[in-house]
Amino acid sequence: MTANKVYYHAFVGGSIKGVQMRIQNISDTDITCSSTNGVYYTFDGRDYQILDLGGVTIPAGTTIVHAEDKVQALIPNHDIKIMVDTAGLVGCLAMVDVTWEVA
Repeated sequence: MTANKVYYHAFVGGSIKGVQMRIQNISDTDITCSSTNGVYYTFDGRDYQILDLGGVTIPAGTTIVHAEDKVQALIPNHDIKIMVDTAGLVGCLAMVDVTWEVA
């Protein structure tokens, strides 16, 4: 993992059905994401990537939307954390939405 990680608590139970990341490049240069960039969930001490931005290029001055539906994520039996990795995306603003289904 890279040094630029942020963790957010998620809910106990239910399952992740989809994830979407909007990235706005406010810099003057195109930016290409690395394979570690994206969204993860952390459960039992391991990080599981549920949205991979590897190879995605964000042109200067534009916004892209990258999404993954029907995420094959484990159903946790205790609290998980959602992690967003934006290392190297200098000059970008990122917004993440997670679709969470609760039984």
